[in-house]
Amino acid sequence: MKTLVFSFFISVTFGHLATAQSSDWKQLLQQELEEFKACMKQSDNIKCRSAIGETIKAVYNIDDFYLSATGTNSTALEIANSIESKSAWKKLGQAYIQEVLTEAQELANRKKPVLAIYKGEDGLSAHVVLVLPGGLKPSGSWGLNVPMVASFFTHDPEKSFIDKSLAYAFSKNMLLRIELYARI
Repeated sequence: MKTLVFSFFISVTFGHLATAQSSDWKQLLQQELEEFKACMKQSDNIKCRSAIGETIKAVYNIDDFYLSATGTNSTALEIANSIESKSAWKKLGQAYIQEVLTEAQELANRKKPVLAIYKGEDGLSAHVVLVLPGGLKPSGSWGLNVPMVASFFTHDPEKSFIDKSLAYAFSKNMLLRIELYARI
């Protein structure tokens, strides 16, 4: 019985540490953004499309979106298509619900990875952003208080950013198709 309790303690303690946000997460995000923009300037930039998966790995030290078959991290579309099958990730709800945005912010502030995912109606496009610790900010266009995020735009890399609002990453006409997930 003591072994079982000790094993549980170890798995909970070290499991929590393994997925905790890095203490230098801001520097890591900035580095990932710079590497992403430089990579996207290359003519063969297919590997750059996995930037969001690589960022999650760098900031939270989790391999949830690593694809062993290709040796790369998932693209935004691959994350959007697979996140519901990942038992460690919990769907928080739709981005147009203030309580969902508030919960997402609270979890990010507790150093939990939180993603906002838009999947296009065609099923062939997606955009995934990482919710950052901090406070909610009012969005005039959405009419909601929204978290700050990091966003890597593969279609226009120079518009990529760290620490702008969720409403800056997604236009209002996308709002109904944005879902938030957290790794609990």
